[in-house]
Amino acid sequence: MATLTIRQLNDALVRRIKMRAAEAGRSMEEEVRTLLDHTYGEAGQLARQKAWAGRMRRLHKDGKLPRSDVDSAALIRQMREERDRHLAGMITVHPSDGDR
Repeated sequence: MATLTIRQLNDALVRRIKMRAAEAGRSMEEEVRTLLDHTYGEAGQLARQKAWAGRMRRLHKDGKLPRSDVDSAALIRQMREERDRHLAGMITVHPSDGDR
């Protein structure tokens, strides 16, 4: 296992972590380890994925998800063509350039 040292933490933040740790009956170190695990660990990621999936299901059920009949590939193609035309219009060829 790795060790992490964090310097220059705000004193008010440290007090809040200590209070939260005491409320949970843990040491400050264990509290921070738990917070990091819930935020970045696999269990935390799975919980967030489930929460988002639930939100999406509710939005879908309530008819609040935006719908689009746009073909994204066609839209991207059109945007690229417009970009190419714009760039081509910016390029100027001087007659002497062909001699080089």
